[in-house]
Amino acid sequence: MIIRTELSLTLLRDHQAAIMPAISPLLITGDVGRIVHEVITLAHKRNLINSSNLHEIAGVLTGFNLIESIYSGCGGYCEIDAKNIAISSEYSLINKKLTLCHEMGHAIQVRSGHFDKRTLLLSDLIREEQQAETIGYYLFKALFPSVTPKKEWFSVYFEQSDFVFLRNWYGEYCQNDLYKEPSPTL
Repeated sequence: MIIRTELSLTLLRDHQAAIMPAISPLLITGDVGRIVHEVITLAHKRNLINSSNLHEIAGVLTGFNLIESIYSGCGGYCEIDAKNIAISSEYSLINKKLTLCHEMGHAIQVRSGHFDKRTLLLSDLIREEQQAETIGYYLFKALFPSVTPKKEWFSVYFEQSDFVFLRNWYGEYCQNDLYKEPSPTL
C-alpha cells in the first residue's frame, strides 16, 4: 500500500534525521497504519486540515466526543467505553491539538484491536503510549501542516520518569515488570 509505505518512510526519515528520535515506524503495526491513512484521507475529504474545530476533528475522525475539562494529573485521556477524549481546557490551542492527536492515537488503537487495558503490565502500557505518541505525531503532521512540530512535543512516554508516572497513574492495577521499586519504609 502506497500510503502505508509513505507513513513508514516519513517516520523513518524523521527518526533517522534525529528530528524525532523517539518516534519509530516500528510502532506502527498491523492495521494501525491502514487506519491512520483512512483517518487522514477522511480529514482531507471533510476539509478538516488546519481546522481549529477540535470537537469536529475528534467526532468525525474517531467517533469519540471531545470534552474539555480542568483535570489535574494529566493533560488528556481516552475513555474507551464512553467514547470520550478529554483534554485540559487550560491548555493553549497548540497543546490541545497535540493532546488531541495523541488521544486520537488511542482511539485508532481501539479500532485496530491494539488497545487492551486488560493487560496491565507496565511494559505493555508503555508500548501502547509510545505507539499513541507515534500515531499522534503523524496525525499532527497531517492535520496541522502549517505548524512545524518540535522534538520536545513528541517525547512523552520515552523516558524512565514517564514510566514512573504511568506506574503511579495506574497504581495497584499495574504490574511493574520493568524496574525495581524502592522498598516501603517502616
